[in-house]
Amino acid sequence: MAERSYAFIVHSSLHDPVFIRTVEEKVERAVGQDLVVKRYYSADQPVPSDVSSAVIVIATGGTESLLLKLASQLRNKPKVFLTYDIANSLPAFIEAYPLLKQESARMTYITASFDNLEQYLLKARRILSTLSKIRGSRLGLIGGISEWLVYSKTSLSIVKEKLGISMVELPIERVYELYSQVQNAEKSEELNQIISSSKLEVPKEEVEKAYRLYIALSKLVESEKLDGFTIKCFDIIKQLRTTACLAVSLFNSKLVTAGCEGDIPSFISMHVLTALTGKPAFMGNPSKITNNRFLIAHCTAPLAISAGKPILKTHFESNMGVGVAITFDRGEVTFLRFSPDLSSARLFKGKIVMGDPVSDKHCRSQAWVEVNFDPRVLIERSMGNHYVFVEGDHLEELTGLLNLLGVNVELL
Repeated sequence: MAERSYAFIVHSSLHDPVFIRTVEEKVERAVGQDLVVKRYYSADQPVPSDVSSAVIVIATGGTESLLLKLASQLRNKPKVFLTYDIANSLPAFIEAYPLLKQESARMTYITASFDNLEQYLLKARRILSTLSKIRGSRLGLIGGISEWLVYSKTSLSIVKEKLGISMVELPIERVYELYSQVQNAEKSEELNQIISSSKLEVPKEEVEKAYRLYIALSKLVESEKLDGFTIKCFDIIKQLRTTACLAVSLFNSKLVTAGCEGDIPSFISMHVLTALTGKPAFMGNPSKITNNRFLIAHCTAPLAISAGKPILKTHFESNMGVGVAITFDRGEVTFLRFSPDLSSARLFKGKIVMGDPVSDKHCRSQAWVEVNFDPRVLIERSMGNHYVFVEGDHLEELTGLLNLLGVNVELL
């Protein structure tokens, strides 16, 4: 029997049936065909055997015992409890919450406004669908972990154990072999579009070489059926005399997660953010800190999110190949960074106050980010030298997703 996600509407049998039907209609509109909608109003009701995960809408007060019974029946199935601001929904959840936490570690909750219930239900649905997507991922580590990542080391077995993600290690020599087989890359319409829509500060031939690497990596991704990869990219510079920066930019622009330097914690951060939001993620180094701002920079960024004409110049450290300099839009962004053992994650909101690549003493894409905490915490309680962000405020959904993944959340 195929498993399905459910939306349970938990309500007291004494409550106004007209109100319950109103709640049910809101739920049905929001979840569509993705979730099976079912009322739950008696502890004697059996729970369907095909439940894979559940949104539990606390429709009314007087449901504390029902919530405990339902949670017990669902056991370790992922659960998102949704409570709102009328009908004693929130008081019922507050009373039951300590025991619900004991009953199931795989739970989280959302506090909603009844007037905007559909919006919050969409968030709950997105959390569950993202959880399923992440646990079904197959990711690659190409070439191993860069030697300077002395702290940010994560074994592939931990990725599987902690998050349920399959991750395979692939030799970088396969990239070299595929690169040698690529012909006529310069005739690609996509390459011509990239060249015509960018400002070139490197010879056109360098862009062609970098795009040739993208084709080679695409063939590897296809043959290995990967949903994303992180690559020990500096080795490529020595061997092929080009860089992976453009290739990584293109993959992320197409929502195939691509990370740098074999940094698994930051790569997993990218993959989680992109899976949740459907937006390209940016991975960079905090490179300069002031009172309430820090500069984050890297030599690749998704072309898809550039607010202006991208600049293709050399890679910063090597002064070779192609580095990607984009302009970031100003506005809110959400940051995520996993610890090396993947047991915890740090997340926070920031605001990009300047997104232009103006410094020639940092990696090519640059953003100044303003935060509401002392950014020196990134040093004092370091989780590693790469942080990841996506555009927009996604803290609520991200927190819920991490809870269901069993990851401890540190919110700055």
